[in-house]
Amino acid sequence: MLTRLIVLPLFCVIALLMFGGNSYAEQIATAEPKANSILQRLIKRADTHVQQAQYEQALELLNKAYDNSNNPENKAIRNDVLNSMANIY
Repeated sequence: MLTRLIVLPLFCVIALLMFGGNSYAEQIATAEPKANSILQRLIKRADTHVQQAQYEQALELLNKAYDNSNNPENKAIRNDVLNSMANIY
């Protein structure tokens, strides 16, 4: 009787952990577009600073974007960031 009281809740917790959440692949698939949108927002904010002649603030944002774009999938964004930095200098 005592083992049933221990085993049943333990089994329920294990089953919930295994089947209750998103899989790792689903989590990765949803994280990539979020990272790309964050990088794009940083670049847009940097462009706004450049238009206002606030070059130091623009370079800070572009440095953040460059540091966060180290994924191979973000190679195009990383190149855009480098081009934007070169245009400021």
